[in-house]
Amino acid sequence: MKVLHIIPSAFDYFGDIRAAAFSLVGKLPGLGVEADAFTLQYGSASREEQGEVAATAPSQRFVGLTSVAELIVALGEYDLIHVHCPFFGVAGKIIAWKREHPNIPLVATFHRRVATPDFFSLGIVWYNRYYLPKLFAVADAVAAPSIKIFQRSFGATVTSGKFYEVDSSTGWFGEELPDAPADPDDVVALKYALLYTSLLQNP
Repeated sequence: MKVLHIIPSAFDYFGDIRAAAFSLVGKLPGLGVEADAFTLQYGSASREEQGEVAATAPSQRFVGLTSVAELIVALGEYDLIHVHCPFFGVAGKIIAWKREHPNIPLVATFHRRVATPDFFSLGIVWYNRYYLPKLFAVADAVAAPSIKIFQRSFGATVTSGKFYEVDSSTGWFGEELPDAPADPDDVVALKYALLYTSLLQNP
């Protein structure tokens, strides 16, 4: 299967999310998932960002700045789309694309709230409060490290049966993962690989 990850990278507001997402992208090929990544950012990628990607996902090419037009065209080349949230930019385009392509599964992972250290970050907060419920509505699966993290930000805005708690525990839908890896990040990657497979087998 071929999965495209859309990863936030705007103005260093999402450094931890970017690192976690690229770590996941780097681990998925070992589980039989071909994973590519686009970053949503403004301006050229810094050497620090490129070095971070090389360290966390050495098998991946750093895409860097991607235009909206390039991104939307690329979506149709993949079996599944995985959006990492919160983010800034192109939400409306992704939502419209998904409505036009209902057969391509869309996964939205909500990592955490937007921190608000400055005035501009308040705009990012309102952007996500407006668009993320709409994105969650069209997504085939919505994931978060815990239900509490999600509910504190969005409450019960996801259809029952569509939410997945993807954490580093060895439990998955009330059962223990067989041969669960020792590395917590590997466990998270395995759970996402299982989720992708389920969505593609049960459209």
